[in-house]
Amino acid sequence: MANARYRQTELDDMLLECRQFDRLHAEFDRWLVSVEQELATDTPANINTQRLNKQNKVIGADIVHVQLLYIWKPF
Repeated sequence: MANARYRQTELDDMLLECRQFDRLHAEFDRWLVSVEQELATDTPANINTQRLNKQNKVIGADIVHVQLLYIWKPF
C-alpha cells in the first residue's frame, strides 16, 4: 500500500511538471508568433534600426553602471 501511495505521489508530481511545461511552452509559442509576425511586417532597415536602438540602450546602461562603480569606488 505504501508503494502505491509513493507511486501515486510520483505520478502527481510528474503531471504537475507536465502542466507547468505546457503553460511555459504556450507562453513561449505566443511570444514566438508575435515576434515572427513583427519580423514579417518589418523592413530590413527598420529591423536594423530597432536592433541598433536596443544595443544603444544596453551600452548606455553599461556606461552608467561603470560610472556608478567608479564614483562609489572605495578609496
